[in-house]
Amino acid sequence: MTINGSNGACGSPFPSRAGLTAIALAFLTAVPGIALADEGGVSFWIPGFFGSLAAVPAQAPGWSVTTIYYHDSVSAAGNVALARQFEIRNVPANLTASFTGNVNASVNLEAMVPTYTFATPVLGAQVSVALLGLYGANSTGLAGTLAGNLAGPLGGSVPFSRFDSINSTIVGFGDLIPFYQMKWNAGVNN
Repeated sequence: MTINGSNGACGSPFPSRAGLTAIALAFLTAVPGIALADEGGVSFWIPGFFGSLAAVPAQAPGWSVTTIYYHDSVSAAGNVALARQFEIRNVPANLTASFTGNVNASVNLEAMVPTYTFATPVLGAQVSVALLGLYGANSTGLAGTLAGNLAGPLGGSVPFSRFDSINSTIVGFGDLIPFYQMKWNAGVNN
């Protein structure tokens, strides 16, 4: 292999400047978008905390408390039919069954956010610190019925049915999430 020092010609393993430029342009055009640090001003921890008016200073320095209540309930139901032939010790058996079930869940969460806003600006910004605490309960219930017939090789059939339900409730605390905010405002003051 020959390396010709100036422009990468004659079988050189090094690409020319035009080749490097083409590769760099291909990489730059292949990137779908550039990610921003704050993704449009919305918090990645708790969506909605830093939306519009994020840079508006607090009214007065000192303590404030925010509470947030969140409730959600979900439910689902299903009906599953099963028809299958099984073999038990080389004796064929026919199984026809159906399963009906439902699930219900309810969650109630309360978040409390005490915040302290400092009176003295830091680097021209209003500084505040906050600590989000979360408390809540989740209740879930699952109920189902399995019913069917098991037909044997001699033509007889054995009906069966089974119902069961499971209920669970959990109450607890979430993680503490600290916030540190610096707000610069270059707008018109009223």
